[in-house]
Amino acid sequence: LGLHDVGRLDAGLGRTLEALAAAASAAARGAPALLFGTPLADAGLTWDTPGFPAVPLPGGAAGAPVDASTVGAFVVAVVDATVGAGVSRQVAAFRDGFSKAAPLSALAPFDDAETDALLCGEPGGGDWSPAALEAAIRFDHGYTAASAPARHFVAALAGLDPADRARFLRFATGCPRLPHGGLAALAPRLTVVRKHASARASEAGAASATPPGSALADAAAAAAADADLPSVMTCANYVKLPPYSSAKVAAARLLYAVREGQGAFDLS
Repeated sequence: LGLHDVGRLDAGLGRTLEALAAAASAAARGAPALLFGTPLADAGLTWDTPGFPAVPLPGGAAGAPVDASTVGAFVVAVVDATVGAGVSRQVAAFRDGFSKAAPLSALAPFDDAETDALLCGEPGGGDWSPAALEAAIRFDHGYTAASAPARHFVAALAGLDPADRARFLRFATGCPRLPHGGLAALAPRLTVVRKHASARASEAGAASATPPGSALADAAAAAAADADLPSVMTCANYVKLPPYSSAKVAAARLLYAVREGQGAFDLS
């Protein structure tokens, strides 16, 4: 592992170290050593482990200023402390523990991204087309795949970007990643059921004064449902979906729930 790997663990530190490496290269050519446009001497950089000043950084005196003549060695020392000797004991312990569950040689055919997907799941990837979603989701207790609210829900999911897919997965299942194989491999299967109107929505429907079962009553019920939010049972991968009147409303209410409702808990 080297400098380019640090940014995958800590994006901010990675950018800073790359800028410092560029400053070291400039100094070696006799050019000014700059850190994001500022002279390195004015940056106040000291020979300490970034973020962990109490941890000694080998190769220099703690608290000593880093200048153009030492910045290259500083970058090497920080990289080593971050992804090299500084974490060698932890890595050795992890390897020892992992090998008790499975031989490390079993991971040899896979690169790091593939290993991550196998062990930790896929971060919202896979096929999220309407056809794939309809095949992977079970609609029950008031809905079928042909129900208008079910179609609205599928359309809303298909329109999510990767970040909102992860938010939806965390909201609905408690985990932002899918098992290997995508949504179709989720167990229990993602299930969507009809959510009964809240007290506020029921009062709004009753106030419409339309005969039950009429087109106007159905429209009033849909409009009342539009005020409700979806809720979930993460232990069962269960989504309780109000019968929204349109795909646009379904998408708006779903996005509000997954973006603003993370960590919330209620009985519904």
